Amino acid sequence: MKSWVFTALVCAGIVIVSLSGACAGERKIKVTNGSSSIIVELYASPPELGDYQANILGGATKIAPGASASVTFEDGGACAFDFQAVTGDEDMFTARNVDICASPDVKLPQ
Repeated sequence: MKSWVFTALVCAGIVIVSLSGACAGERKIKVTNGSSSIIVELYASPPELGDYQANILGGATKIAPGASASVTFEDGGACAFDFQAVTGDEDMFTARNVDICASPDVKLPQ
């Protein structure tokens, strides 16, 4: 009986670890430019880090005023992100604590 319970617990642990890994990874969001300038750079950071990493738009993608673009980035399994957009005019817009699990649509400026 004890070995059966132990085996069941080990199997349950493996399933939980597998599922948690499946939640992490790439996330696709839709970013809408609500400004009158072209967005040329976009950064994301979990709110607790406050450290924007690489431009998730990539060098070739730009978002025209009023337009939207699909953006895929590594989310690390997190739902909440701060986003920072930089325009061709060098203005910056920030959207803080955006829950991309609740809605994958991000509008900048908010």
